[in-house]
Amino acid sequence: MGVRYSIGGLHWQLGARRFRRVLRAAAHSSPSGDNGDACAAILARLVDSDTSPIRLTFKQTLFKTMAKAYWISAYRSVRDQDALAAYAKLAGPALQAAGGRFLARGLPARVYEDGLEQRLVLIEFDSVAQAIAAHDSAAYQQALRVLGNAVDRDLRIVGGVE
Repeated sequence: MGVRYSIGGLHWQLGARRFRRVLRAAAHSSPSGDNGDACAAILARLVDSDTSPIRLTFKQTLFKTMAKAYWISAYRSVRDQDALAAYAKLAGPALQAAGGRFLARGLPARVYEDGLEQRLVLIEFDSVAQAIAAHDSAAYQQALRVLGNAVDRDLRIVGGVE
């Protein structure tokens, strides 16, 4: 596992062990506890960048790279089957074009621990960034407009484990 980060619009990959050393150094150099600027300066020195470091935040700039990412959509209720079918006709090709691979979809074979007897969709992507880009794509957003409020569901994108 490593970390991808950006400085001045350029991207680098840093191994997990080296990244932990950067975080420890940033924590020691920033007594206030806000390590974003300190971390950016250390990363800039590591890559010998002549670009001045930008402020890094863990939510926006540092991404753990994992082998895979998973899009999990758990439906709680379906109010309009026709709208769901129209959505599926658009969403499936849009997500596949964005790199998604359908691993499972449909009703559960068995439900445990207060689970719902409702549709579940599991899609694999090469990365969290790819899954997010698929969701934000124009083609998928069109599918969402067709779906409207026809369903109540929980959609999550999670990173896989090494």
